[in-house]
Amino acid sequence: MVGTHAHGSIVLMSLSDLGSCDEGILKAPTICKGAAMSTSYSVEFIWYARCSTCRKAKAWLENHGVRVQVRDIISQTPTARELAAWYEASGYSSARRLCNTSGVSYREDHIKDLLDKGMTNDELFLRMEQNGKLIKRPLLIGTNTQTGKVNFVCAGFKEDEWMRALGL
Repeated sequence: MVGTHAHGSIVLMSLSDLGSCDEGILKAPTICKGAAMSTSYSVEFIWYARCSTCRKAKAWLENHGVRVQVRDIISQTPTARELAAWYEASGYSSARRLCNTSGVSYREDHIKDLLDKGMTNDELFLRMEQNGKLIKRPLLIGTNTQTGKVNFVCAGFKEDEWMRALGL
């Protein structure tokens, strides 16, 4: 499926556009239990196709029947505003958790040193917007489609974290 992202003209596709997934509009399984069960959620999967962990995560989502909106982290790089919102919603103690600390760009740009010297989160998010390879991947973002509120953020692929976030 191709659509327009709420934050701009970013094109999103389902896993079926990349092969081997059901057709249709993308909806996540119910994430909340009880009274919130009727709430509609969307899940965005942000990845880099050349990343083996991202490919493993994509296969995991397919195997678990999770339908997502797929977004390429390089050609459709998250904006600084999105990164700030995701960080705020994530509960992570540091914005470094959204950084691809093992990446070449992180080392070449001396991001660790800059953060240690006081680079602000806003400055970090601007750099990440300019270079998607600075962003930890894959990212799994769950959003309430009725309110637009981000319900969960998973940076990196950790099966147990993804299972909890998706209510599987």
